[in-house]
Amino acid sequence: MKRENIKQRKRSFWAMLLAVLVVFNMMPLGVMAKTVTLAEVEYAPNGIRFDPGDFFVAISGDIPIDGGYGHYLCDEQVEIVDHSYFGLYVPGKGVWFRSIYNVTFDTNGGSANPAAQEVIWGEKANRPADPTKAGDTFAKWVKVKNGVETDFSFNTTITEDTKLKAKWSSELNSGDNHTHSYTWKISKEPTATSDGEEIYVCECGHIAQTNVLPGSAAFEADIIAKIKKAPVNGIVTIETRIWNSLSKNVRDALVERPDVTLKISFLSEGYKGIPLKVTIPTGIDRYALWDEKGWLGLCRAGSTLGYDKG
Repeated sequence: MKRENIKQRKRSFWAMLLAVLVVFNMMPLGVMAKTVTLAEVEYAPNGIRFDPGDFFVAISGDIPIDGGYGHYLCDEQVEIVDHSYFGLYVPGKGVWFRSIYNVTFDTNGGSANPAAQEVIWGEKANRPADPTKAGDTFAKWVKVKNGVETDFSFNTTITEDTKLKAKWSSELNSGDNHTHSYTWKISKEPTATSDGEEIYVCECGHIAQTNVLPGSAAFEADIIAKIKKAPVNGIVTIETRIWNSLSKNVRDALVERPDVTLKISFLSEGYKGIPLKVTIPTGIDRYALWDEKGWLGLCRAGSTLGYDKG
């Protein structure tokens, strides 16, 4: 082999290696995308962590997300795109995905911030050691959301990314003595497409607690109202890009109106899923269509009744 060819092949090899290293270094440190099957999750007794870029290969099944409303996955392969999840196999139910949220701490001018914590949806953060500040006394941790501070208890389960800020005695005692008088108020009405919020607020504006008002309730109420008001032998048409299941309250409304046909257009995974249509016709046992816990995944309905064409 000629010396020139040997040199050329060496240059090609090193160029290829350099390209691979460049691509590798562009990936987040320690993060390698992976594809996980249902069986792999099933045989992992402590569950499996899923990070953005990972794939979950699922058979059709009822896959609850965040312990909330059942989401029925129709695709064979689902990419994790928004944030990290913890997947745990639940016998007979498939995989329960719970979001992993970040809890961060701001000592507000005090000692060093405690380390951030990753907390699985529905679990609790660990209370760190109280911070210190020269000439002041630590009073409490408050939750900061959208610029609003509310009292925080470490007995509260975590359901979102949470920022906690230290409050000091000097801050609490800086104003006039004030006795809070709280009442519950709806700060954001839930709709069929978004969650609402209610707050426990004082007349001075201090918010002691916030609760989510699920938009699913508004979605359900809209369906039930249309079923009840439908004409005899009427057809009720519903379209949603978010919700993927119906509760027993919708079932009971359909049982009371056996003459009503319910047509639903939805996305298999909400927002980014496959457009699908299913019809719940008259003349069938509607109790049998819902599961023993009173839920009907729309993909389950499609698998049982068949998807509409067109």
